[in-house]
Amino acid sequence: SIYSFHRHFNYTVSTYKNLMKVVKSQVILYMYELLLSKKTINPKDVKTKFEIEDKTFLRYIQEIRAYYYNMYKTERIVYSKSMKVYFLVEDK
Repeated sequence: SIYSFHRHFNYTVSTYKNLMKVVKSQVILYMYELLLSKKTINPKDVKTKFEIEDKTFLRYIQEIRAYYYNMYKTERIVYSKSMKVYFLVEDK
């Protein structure tokens, strides 16, 4: 019946979502996209969203910083201690 199909389909989709583990590159791309769209990166939010540790988060930020340093000499990532966020600034 349509009811049993729908119930099975919902179970399959929810199970599939639970199995989808976010990998390093996806977290880094997520953070990179935030910077590209002129948004800030809140470490606490990212660590909670992706269930990563402080050291892991810092390694990811370092990778993005290195990428900007090597590819875009006019921009860099800075951390605001007062706002507790990372953001992109343009070097002149």
